[in-house]
Amino acid sequence: REEMRELEFEQQAEELRRRQADVERLRGRLRETEGEREEAEGTARAELEESELRQHSEQLRQTQSELSALREELREAERQRQVHEALRRQAALAAQEQADPAAQAGQAGDAD
Repeated sequence: REEMRELEFEQQAEELRRRQADVERLRGRLRETEGEREEAEGTARAELEESELRQHSEQLRQTQSELSALREELREAERQRQVHEALRRQAALAAQEQADPAAQAGQAGDAD
């Protein structure tokens, strides 16, 4: 009877050791899985950041292109304004000369 209890105790102890070994294996696997998950999350975050960076870079290139086009339009508008101003001055001068031909003739006489 004592031997039976001892044998039963040994069997229970062996079962407990097996279960503890199983628990340790599962804990190890859990750590591996968590590491893999963290690595996958890190990779996904890096890929997302890279994608967002590419998108922002493309938006920046587009904005710079639009800015260049606007600068060119501004330069052209300034050239047209300068031409218009020169034509306006020439027209005003011509109008003044036509309105005052005597003054023009007088200036020519003074030069003689």
